[in-house]
Amino acid sequence: MAHIEFKDIVASISPFIAVLSLCFNVYLAYLLRNKRSRLVRVDEIRGALFTMACVFAKSEIMKSRFETGQFEFWDHIFLSLYEMRDVSVKCSVLFKSARREMIPQDVKLAVNELTDAVIELYRYRDSFNIFRNQFGRQSPVDKWNAFESAKQAVSLLQAAYRSKTSTMREYLSSLY
Repeated sequence: MAHIEFKDIVASISPFIAVLSLCFNVYLAYLLRNKRSRLVRVDEIRGALFTMACVFAKSEIMKSRFETGQFEFWDHIFLSLYEMRDVSVKCSVLFKSARREMIPQDVKLAVNELTDAVIELYRYRDSFNIFRNQFGRQSPVDKWNAFESAKQAVSLLQAAYRSKTSTMREYLSSLY
């Protein structure tokens, strides 16, 4: 009779356990997406969109025109953008995972456009920090090599916000 070691048994059972675990995880994901009540999903959507709208509305970037040649303006922008990026990406991911019929296409597009505009502007953060650390606050900001591009990204974000905010508000009011 052949002698079977414990490690041989474990080695032969491990692939079956891995497949079983994968199937279980897929089933749980299905349940989370499809078996929750519509009310719970609507609450999640409403909460994410409301948070995004509030963060954008309270941001000084959206409220007025700033003197973009000031260091304080760019410091403030990149601090504000961190929170804006966080909530807009979370909202966008939630909207992408929601059922098609739950969220109108124009609202999804509005959230995606705002998220893309925030991410585009946020890409200039490292470049600005390098410029600030290298030249200090005494150097004019317009000497920053990405100044014009970043200024354009601010304008695009503000324009996207102004054009998409009513779409988001209308949808939010329909959820209450």
